[in-house]
Order: sequence, then C-alpha cells, then structure tokens
Amino acid sequence: MNLKPENQLSLFGHQVIFLNFINLYKNNKLPNKILLSGEKGIGKSTLAYHIINQILSSDEDLSYDSENFRINSDNRSLKLITNKSFRINLDKISEPKNINSQVIKNEQILDDLMKSKDDFLSKEDKIKKDIKDKLNEDWSDYSINKLKFSLKIIIEKEAVDYSVFFINAKIIDKINILQSTFKAMHGALDSLKIHPSFILVDGNKFIKYKDISYKCIIKGDGKYQNIAAASILAKTYRDDYMKKLHSKFPEFGWNTNKRYGTSFHMNMINKHGKTDFHRKTFNIKKLQLKIQYK
Repeated sequence: MNLKPENQLSLFGHQVIFLNFINLYKNNKLPNKILLSGEKGIGKSTLAYHIINQILSSDEDLSYDSENFRINSDNRSLKLITNKSFRINLDKISEPKNINSQVIKNEQILDDLMKSKDDFLSKEDKIKKDIKDKLNEDWSDYSINKLKFSLKIIIEKEAVDYSVFFINAKIIDKINILQSTFKAMHGALDSLKIHPSFILVDGNKFIKYKDISYKCIIKGDGKYQNIAAASILAKTYRDDYMKKLHSKFPEFGWNTNKRYGTSFHMNMINKHGKTDFHRKTFNIKKLQLKIQYK
C-alpha cells in the first residue's frame, strides 16, 4: 500500500481549510507561499497535493471531485505529478523535539513575518512610487493623509481578508474603553470570512479569542505588515466616520480633530454640550483659569 501524500486520492479532516484555499485561488488572492503547521502525519502534504490537483485539473474532463474531496485517479495532472513529469516543491520545516507539537510555533511564524517587514512602509519614496504606479495619481500635492487613503485602497484590494468593527459611545461608557477594545477586536475576528490560525495584536493586552494562538506586539504597526495594514484601515475608517459626524455637528471641528479633546473641542463642549457620540465617562476638565498681568 502506497502511503505517499501524492498518492492519497481522498482528503480527510481538512475539507474546510481546502475550501478556504480554493476560494482564495478563485479570487486571485492565493499567497505565493503557504505555511502549514502541525504534527507529523496529520495530512499537511496530502492537503497541499489536493489543492494543487484541484487547480491543475480544473480544465480537464476528469477534474478534481470537489463534492467528495477526491482526486480522480485518471486525471492527467495526477499522472504528471506521480510520474515526476511535473515537479512540485514542498519545503518542510523541521520542528525542535523539545517543543509541544500541539502548539503553533509562534516564534517561527513571527520570524517568517519579520523577514518581510522591510518590504512594507520601509522608505517613503518607495511607497509613493508603488502607489503611484498602481493608482496613477499625481503626487505633486502628496501628503501623509493622501498616502494613508491610497494605501487603504490597495489593502482592501490585495488583502486575503479584512474586517472593521465599530463600538459606539454608549457601550464604551457601559463596559469601559479597555473592554470595548477587546470587544471590537473579537467582533472584527468574528466578521472575517477566512478564520485566522494565528493572531498578532498591536499592544500589550488581549483576551484570548477562541483557541487561536496570539502574541501582543508593542508598536507592532512598525514591525509587521499585517498590523500596519490593520492600523491604516482603522485610522481611515475612523477618519471617514468623523467626517460624517462633522457634517451633522460642524461646531466641534471633527473634520480636523479626529481623536482626543483639544482645547477648542473642550470649549465647544462647554458651549454646546455633549452629543450622543461623545463618551459621557470621558473626563473633561474645566479650562484652567488664566492669570492676566497688568
């Protein structure tokens, strides 16, 4: 009996993962490298060969059987692979014996991500050139804000998946800002169509999401591509939201002040009062008295 992965015609236990990868392929979002982590013998290579066969045999009469997750033994793609006529490179990473094989190798994943960190937001000129090439924009009036929203367009187009989740002021007042942050993170994760196998958090605190491994990274937006991309989406969606609020409440100047209370903003609160979009538990101190010298 031949137990080599390339000869396993049926796929067991990885059907959902298989469908996620095929969905990425159909939407032209399949990454050029895939890291599958797990114990030896659970079917990582078999899964890889099934993904490859489904893609290669899509135009054949005897194509991959997606309903039963089975490779047709007579399809040409299988014969090319098993006869070594078509070479498939599956790089294997050895696992240290002293590490629990049931735990995702967090550091290994992080090291892999770190290798590509310099490719993202490394040099301003490089970013401007890349975006200019993709969007064909005039950069004579280039600004950080323009760059931020241009990156938003690229991230939404190129990302494997993304989700933005809002928490309103009433909920923040009820459960506090820290718990609201965790709630927003979990809400965004729940909204993803493709569930992550590992989570990087920008900051030093997080409440575990389901059984997924995670790591908190202080100032992570300057170290990892995915955190930097998430930060850009968060800021641009916030800015768009604040512009809409400004159209309803122009007296607060939310089109320019999108974060914490400036002296101008506090003056406007003292003059006009808080709206439903203000956090009632946010402490607004009265402006200090000024001593006038004659």
